[in-house]
Amino acid sequence: ATDSIIHYIEKLRNIDMPDAVCKKMEFGQAKDFDSDVEEGMNLLFTFQSATMAYPQVEYEKDTTKKKPSVLVISDSFYWGMFNSGVSSAFNNTQFWYYNQQVFPESYSKPLAPMELNLREEIMKYDVIILMSTDANLPGFGWGFIENLYNMFQGTESDVNFAEKLARQRKVIERDDNWMALIRKKAITNNITVDSMVTIDATWVLKNKNQK
Repeated sequence: ATDSIIHYIEKLRNIDMPDAVCKKMEFGQAKDFDSDVEEGMNLLFTFQSATMAYPQVEYEKDTTKKKPSVLVISDSFYWGMFNSGVSSAFNNTQFWYYNQQVFPESYSKPLAPMELNLREEIMKYDVIILMSTDANLPGFGWGFIENLYNMFQGTESDVNFAEKLARQRKVIERDDNWMALIRKKAITNNITVDSMVTIDATWVLKNKNQK
């Protein structure tokens, strides 16, 4: 899939990008994404899988090749590509996980897309990729498409929304009862408390606009 995406970007932009190259193949029992469900099942004995093939992939280091800047909005499917080093084929890249967390920035400090200026952010990138597994297609984009539409339609000023969001976050953070509920929802959704505050603040603002 990574190889296909790279070649598709090359075709669309008429450029030559670093290719993914399989240096060698490792064989063994299922691991990582192939065994993540099993690892969470608390089984007495592990499954015995068929012998699996794991390619060891590297990306060409050729300074003459073009590296576009890429923004990816996706569910967990992109983690496989992200962790395998696909960023090496790009000049600058961010991964907006479910359009709720920004990586790699969130590794050191939680950061949500709603905390950024959307117009300024998308103008940084040559390519924007929206990716989803079939199970998540009903929620495809996770609000990103609607946010872009509203921005280009002029429904909501980016600066005004960012200011309103910051104020609403402070309202939530000063409310002990609300924060207690936020912590519970963060655990349920397996995200950080900071991201959950942003999600709740965004929900409040959107519903105010609809009234």
